[in-house]
Amino acid sequence: MDRSTRMLLLAGWGLLALAQRVGASNYPFARLSEEIQALQRRYPRLIQVSSIGQSVQGRELWLITLTDLEAGPPEAKPALFVAGNLEGHHVSASAMVLGIARQLAESWSRSDSVRELLGRRTFYLLPRANPDGAEQAFGPPRWEQTANLLPWDEDFDDSVDEDGPEDLNGDGWITQIRVPDPDGDYIADPEDSRVLRRIDRAKGEVGQYKVYLEGIDNDGDGQYNEDGPGGIHLDRNFPHAYPYHQPGAGRYQLQAPEARAIVDFLLAHRNVAAVLSFCLHDNLLSPPQSSRQATEAREREEVSPPPGVRGPRRPRQPATTVHPEDAVYFQRAAHVFRTMLGAPEKSLLELPKPEGAFYEWAYFHYGVPSFATPGWYPSLEETRPSGPDTARGDGGNQREVERRRPTRPVRQSSEASQPSPDLQWLRWLERCAGGAGFLSWTPFRHPQLGQVEIGGFLPGARVNPPDSLLPDLVHRHARFCAELARWLPQVELDSVTVKPLAEEVFRLSVRVRNQGYFPTVLAHAAQARAVKPTRIEIETEAQLLSGTRITFLDPVPGSRSAKAEWIVRGKKGQSVKITVIAEKAGTVRRVVRL
Repeated sequence: MDRSTRMLLLAGWGLLALAQRVGASNYPFARLSEEIQALQRRYPRLIQVSSIGQSVQGRELWLITLTDLEAGPPEAKPALFVAGNLEGHHVSASAMVLGIARQLAESWSRSDSVRELLGRRTFYLLPRANPDGAEQAFGPPRWEQTANLLPWDEDFDDSVDEDGPEDLNGDGWITQIRVPDPDGDYIADPEDSRVLRRIDRAKGEVGQYKVYLEGIDNDGDGQYNEDGPGGIHLDRNFPHAYPYHQPGAGRYQLQAPEARAIVDFLLAHRNVAAVLSFCLHDNLLSPPQSSRQATEAREREEVSPPPGVRGPRRPRQPATTVHPEDAVYFQRAAHVFRTMLGAPEKSLLELPKPEGAFYEWAYFHYGVPSFATPGWYPSLEETRPSGPDTARGDGGNQREVERRRPTRPVRQSSEASQPSPDLQWLRWLERCAGGAGFLSWTPFRHPQLGQVEIGGFLPGARVNPPDSLLPDLVHRHARFCAELARWLPQVELDSVTVKPLAEEVFRLSVRVRNQGYFPTVLAHAAQARAVKPTRIEIETEAQLLSGTRITFLDPVPGSRSAKAEWIVRGKKGQSVKITVIAEKAGTVRRVVRL
C-alpha cells in the first residue's frame, strides 16, 4: 500500500479532527447516555443499565451489566469489572468499554462460546468514570481536563477556579502559547522547530521560549491559567499508595464522589473476581516483576519481631509488590494480551507512576487480579498483530484488519541521537493520522504578553487513538475480556460420595473443583484477608461425628480440586444438603441421601 492510500485510510480522526465531526470516540455525555440506553433496549435479555452514583456536576455514572439474565441473576455469577475514562481527557476509553459491551452482546446470538460465557459469567462495564472531566474534551472549547470538576484552589490564594484557560484565537481548541523569552525553559528542537524541547542549563543551554496554556492571567498574579476548573484526579484518589498532599490527589482518600462510587459498588458486589481498567497506567505491556524479584521485595517489606518477643515476621507496611505466587497470573495475562492486541514492546505513551490508582487498589485491597491498559500503544516501530481476530464471534476478517493497520516500520535513531518524545509524537501523528493532532504555530497578539504564537499538540492527541483504529482495537479488547472472563474461578461439585462404615454410620466425601484458571482466592488476598475463604456448609438432621457444619477450604488453584470429609450418624435415606460458597467463584448446592 502506498503512503497516500494509507494516509487516507487513517485520516478519519473524530476527536482530533474538526470540532463538528462526530467520530467513534466522540461521545459527549448526552450521546453516550443514549447509546447505553439503546443497547439495553436492543438486548433486554442480556443488558441492564443502572447508575452507581453521580459526578460532582450531577452526571450519572452509568453501569452496564451484561449477562444472560435467563441463566441466573448477575450477582450469582463470577464477574469481570471493566472501567474506563478515569482521566477526563482519555475519552477513547469510553468508546472502548462501550464497544466491548456492544461486541459481546452482538456475538451472543451467533457464537456458541459467547453464549455459554454469558450464561456463566457477568460483566460489569463502567464506560465513563469521570463524566465531568470528559465533557471538557468536547467543548466548546475543547481542552485537556484530567481531573473531575470539584472546585479547587490550585494556587492557594483562597479562590477557586479563578484562572482557567481561554480560547484566544477562537479555533475551538485550548492549546499552548509560546512566548519568546531567553529566560524560558524551552528551545525549538533542532530537528523540527515546531516541537519544543526543555533545555539543560547544566550544559550551558539558553532558553528561547516560555510556554503557557492558552489564556490570560485572570487574577493578576503573574501566572497564567494556574487555577482552572477542578479538581481531583480519580486515579490518584484510591486508598493504596495514596500520594498525600500531592497535586490532584485530593485532601483525603476517596474524596472524589466518582471514586467513592466505584469502591462502594465493588464492596457491595463481592462476586467481582477480576478488574480491567482502561486508564493511563499499564501492567499488561509491562507486567509485575518476576516471582524471585517479588519475593525479595516482599521480604524487604517485612521485619522480625522485637528482640525477646516470639512470633512470626510482621508486615512493616501494606504490601506494594505483587505476591510471588500471584505473579504467574499477571505474566500469563500480559502474554495473552500482547498476542491478542499485537502490541509493540515499547510505546510512545508516557505513563505516570501509579499512586492512589484504582487498579492497584483492586488488587492490594479488594483482592482480585487487576489489570490496567491505556487501550493502545502507539509506536514508531509498528508490529503486526498475531493470531486470528475472533472478537466478533464470527472469526472476523483478519486480512482486512491487517490492511487497515499501519505496518511500515520507521527506522529509529540511535540512542545517542534519539528524538525527543514530542518529536517522536509529531512523526507518529504525521505518519499514522495524516498530521491530525498537531496545530501549527500561528502568530497572535496577546493582551498581556504581546506578540506570541499559539499552537502545539491538540487536547487528547497523545492519549487517544485515531478513530480509524478504534474498531480493530475494540474487537481485540473484547476478545481479551472474553478470555479474561473465562479465567475467572468457578466452583463445581466434582463428586459427592456416601460410604457406609457401620450401621447408621457413613463417611460423606465432597470434592470441590475450580473450573477456572485463577484460584478461588489469590495468595495476596488470603494474606490480607481481603477475600473470604471458600466454605462448605452441611445441613442435616443427622449427627456429625467428625467435621463441622461449616468447613473452610484453602485456596483452590485453577483446574484443581479440594476434598472434605465428615463421619455422619443417621438413618439410611436421610437427606444431607451440601452448599459450597465461594465469594469470587459462585455457589453450588446438592442434596444427597445417606
